Amino acid sequence: MVGKAIFDGELLECYFSKPMYKMMIGEDLAFDDMEDLDNEYFTNLKKTLEADVTHFGLYFAITQDFYGKIEQIDLMEDGQNVPVTNENKNQYIEKLLYYKMYSSIRQQIDAFLGGFHELIPKELVSIFNFKELELLIAGCPEYDILDLTKYTDLHGYTKSSPQVVWMFEILDEWATLEVDKNGQEVQKGKMELAQFF
Repeated sequence: MVGKAIFDGELLECYFSKPMYKMMIGEDLAFDDMEDLDNEYFTNLKKTLEADVTHFGLYFAITQDFYGKIEQIDLMEDGQNVPVTNENKNQYIEKLLYYKMYSSIRQQIDAFLGGFHELIPKELVSIFNFKELELLIAGCPEYDILDLTKYTDLHGYTKSSPQVVWMFEILDEWATLEVDKNGQEVQKGKMELAQFF
């Protein structure tokens, strides 16, 4: 469906995680990609990298609960017998992240990517970076400028502060620009924000 939408030039109201976009274009996953999936987990892994793991009791294996059935999964061959040390903790984090972002859901990701690349070959989509691919799939997110003015929580500023007025004027201008069939930006009826300040 995603490949067909790109092929037909249609936008979808769906957003993927950064690692998924990177897999779609064939880009390698990186440590920072985990932050997009699970910020708390990412933060804990960062702390692990900075810590002395000698007494953590970690091994190159994880336990996972599959609907009440506990399974041990090796992150490398015989991983349950390979302790994590300060010397190999980077390798441990790398293998753990690869498992979390790809291996644990490999079947689903491979099926999705297979269908996607059947319509949009990897060679064609790889010219984009992950941010550009997101725009190609979903376009720019739309926002309601009136809701923004109504619900923005200001600290140290008021609605009449020049910086706040300028910000909403700029956002309003961006929200009212459209692109015509020739790729030219045209104004589409400016909203009056003055009544809200």
